[in-house]
Amino acid sequence: MQKQAMIAAVTAVLCVTVWPVWAADEVSELELKPCTIELVDGTEVAGKLAVQFDMPDHLIVYSPRLATVRSFLKDHVHALTVDGKREELNPKRDLTDDDKTLLGRVTWFDEPPEAGRKPAYTVETWGPPKQVLVWAQPGESGRLEEPGNWLLNGEKLPAIQFDKEKRRADGDAFDLNTDIVLPAAGASYAVGYSSRNRGGFKARHISIGNNAKLNTSTLTVTGNVRVVPLGRLRVRYTIALKGDRDTFFLNDKPPFTAEQNNALQAGYPATKYVNGIGYSVAQYLRVQKVRDASVEFVGTTQTSDDLQMPSGVTIVAPAAQLMPGKRSTQRIGEEAVLRLHSGSMFCKTSNSVYYDNDLIVEGRIEAGTKEHPITKDCILGISFKDRSHYDMDGPSVKRAAPGLVFRPGADVQVHTDDPRTARLVIRWHERENTWQRARMKSESGKDYMAFPRKIEIEVHGRLTLNAVCFDDVHRGGIHLAHPEVQKRWENVFFGTDNAAPKEDLFDSLPEEDK
Repeated sequence: MQKQAMIAAVTAVLCVTVWPVWAADEVSELELKPCTIELVDGTEVAGKLAVQFDMPDHLIVYSPRLATVRSFLKDHVHALTVDGKREELNPKRDLTDDDKTLLGRVTWFDEPPEAGRKPAYTVETWGPPKQVLVWAQPGESGRLEEPGNWLLNGEKLPAIQFDKEKRRADGDAFDLNTDIVLPAAGASYAVGYSSRNRGGFKARHISIGNNAKLNTSTLTVTGNVRVVPLGRLRVRYTIALKGDRDTFFLNDKPPFTAEQNNALQAGYPATKYVNGIGYSVAQYLRVQKVRDASVEFVGTTQTSDDLQMPSGVTIVAPAAQLMPGKRSTQRIGEEAVLRLHSGSMFCKTSNSVYYDNDLIVEGRIEAGTKEHPITKDCILGISFKDRSHYDMDGPSVKRAAPGLVFRPGADVQVHTDDPRTARLVIRWHERENTWQRARMKSESGKDYMAFPRKIEIEVHGRLTLNAVCFDDVHRGGIHLAHPEVQKRWENVFFGTDNAAPKEDLFDSLPEEDK
């Protein structure tokens, strides 16, 4: 019995301690020095060089404000000046198209613009991180839980502390004081996790270069996320954006049109269509900043399922798109703000299920700010709702839920140059579920295609509106708990695709729903 107990004890230790514990004081302190990088085409870039990273093909460089970190391929560098010492690496030449693709944006994304709106993240201050974790072999795929695949402050990572119970790589190498860089490479490569070791991440800043892909199970970030056009971030479960700083989430992808979405769904199974275009960053995304701290989404960012905003300010940059998946209800918490800027869009990736809400507002929706009002329409897209009680699997007794619900205390503030041309437009988002036709219990999905593409809205409080346009609304589709609130609305417009004249678009909420 004693022998069996001893074997069991040793086995338990081996199961829990997958990697030996690694102490932070074993790695040298990060050294950053001001530098000037002269690219082969003559362009100059000022930054701060992480001098300890003596990589054969890459330089690891911070922006002067330490808000962004990235790699530069040495093949693109003509000369490097550090501490007044200039070293030539390559002769001058023109950049090829491939060079330009790999190089990407040369200017630092976090630098304030010379004119116009200065996003909050461009005036945020940052100090150096405790350490920088860099993929050691750009262009070669590997497992993130293998310590030999990483350089920490320029040195080989000897071990990773692996939390068996939580099934994630954790500890000193993966914490909120560490910045993570996947350098650009000429060949595509993926940093992944095994099915046994899910390998969640914690980080401050994350930078994913062209042709690099980061796959992980969970991700918690307190700093800035930079994913370039040919880079890819894919989190199997949840990305949590936290902290008390103003940050950005750059998924540098072009706008994703309704036509692209509908064509893509027609050719892909339901479980794959979002990933097919490569914009989905996670299954779940959670913005949980402290009050008044913000994260600004730039480019096109999708989730394959949920996006929650319990606190902080979620900003959709001008012309950007923030698009949660179709299967969940989004909620703007009482302490949260969703702010849209000119030309931006917040909507589902495709039409939501009929018996659930798209968006519940307990906090505030804003369009523009007092300092920088919108100059063109921004879109709050809502799924159409069918009134025939038709479900994906046949007739249903479920009432079709309204797409948009304003709870008591919810607020809408639109700051505009001209309420006739720059408005918050609430309408159907035009994204179909064409892949559902095969599941419909009707010939070729004729019933589904016959549904009117119209939306429904519930207003439970005494909501004040100004510079808002409603379109694609059902007859009686705006349900008001207090019909008199309309008297306080100013500059409220109605589009050309509503189901009825504006006076017939309103209805009173049933007493049981007030």
